[in-house]
Amino acid sequence: NSSWKYKPLWTYIAEKKGINIVVYFYSLSELEYKNNFDYKILQGHNSLCWNNYFSWNKEHSNYLKQISKVTPKIIEKKPFSLRDSDPSILNNFDFSNTIAIFDAAPYKKIFSDTFAMYSSEYRCYENVLSFLRDIDYLSNKYNLKIIYKTKKSNKRQISKFFLNHLKKLTDNPNFMLINDSISPKNYINKCLCSISYPFTSTAHFNEDKSKSIYYDPTGNIYLDDIGAHGINIINDKNKLDSFLYDIISK
Repeated sequence: NSSWKYKPLWTYIAEKKGINIVVYFYSLSELEYKNNFDYKILQGHNSLCWNNYFSWNKEHSNYLKQISKVTPKIIEKKPFSLRDSDPSILNNFDFSNTIAIFDAAPYKKIFSDTFAMYSSEYRCYENVLSFLRDIDYLSNKYNLKIIYKTKKSNKRQISKFFLNHLKKLTDNPNFMLINDSISPKNYINKCLCSISYPFTSTAHFNEDKSKSIYYDPTGNIYLDDIGAHGINIINDKNKLDSFLYDIISK
């Protein structure tokens, strides 16, 4: 649901007629990041009054229970893809020595400023590039391949500076950029692990949560931020190094 914060009037009429309406979240990146003053509840979250939800996991269910104005019925469902394209490009790809990485969209400043949210500042092109470069450095150190799915591909919205520097990374034959419309479900569980930018939802597609992490290249994200919804957060390059070392040593 793209407009789930406020329950439309027609839903009340439908429910009186016995129709069961369920809200499903296609993303878990709705929350603001934790700061020194705890959390800022986004506009509309404290007005939720839906009766039924499909949640992604236990942590997501607990959050919905805490903020809802009613006592909802919540059913936990595994995340599913809302779109997919032909993944045949991956048919002959060797995933045995590969890490999957997922970024956040580094919008042009003139575009991101319209959101008026700290999350837009944190997802600036400088931070996203640091995220990619740190992982690229460590993948070269351990002779790992990268399969990289970008969050957005709209060049009119994405920072041109970011796109220019991204090209330098993708020139590396071990750094594979795939179409953003290919669902991560096609390959994420075949990889050694997955590393996601906080808090993109793709981290939750990995069935083995011990092999899925959020990496914060700035060190500014709190390790207990509820926006992770149960995924481990690493906010130090040396700790990321240790994580990869442990993964390939198993």
